[in-house]
Amino acid sequence: MVSHPLIPYGGGADVILALEPMEALRYVYFLKPGGTVITNTRLIHHPYETENFVKGKIEKYVTYEEIVENIKKAGGAKLYEIDAIKLAEEAGGTALAQNVVLVGALTALPDFPIDKETMLEAVKASVPEKAVEANVRAFELGYKAMKELL
Repeated sequence: MVSHPLIPYGGGADVILALEPMEALRYVYFLKPGGTVITNTRLIHHPYETENFVKGKIEKYVTYEEIVENIKKAGGAKLYEIDAIKLAEEAGGTALAQNVVLVGALTALPDFPIDKETMLEAVKASVPEKAVEANVRAFELGYKAMKELL
């Protein structure tokens, strides 16, 4: 995720879609008050954090719970947590399909402006032919997971 000059720091984005919770926290300040964060639950520690831990400069890694707590504190964001890797693998794909799981979850939001079928067609057009079935299943699992959270 990158910032964009049309989305001001301090609020403006409706949704943050993050493959990793620290990424969501890093960009949460671009979210409008009451906006939505959808994040994968898999935490990936930054190499600098690992280096500092190994060198004894920090005593512990940041935890998933600490990250989630800070996301919730930032502007009252609605936070939805999805185990995208588990669902991608359940769909018969690889972990690479986790992004499609999250796109499915995004599409399930009540105010999302693009209908499900249009998004599915975009997914089909965006992946290699041999991966279409697994990615469609990944999309559907993400969509279903979000519907269950709403």
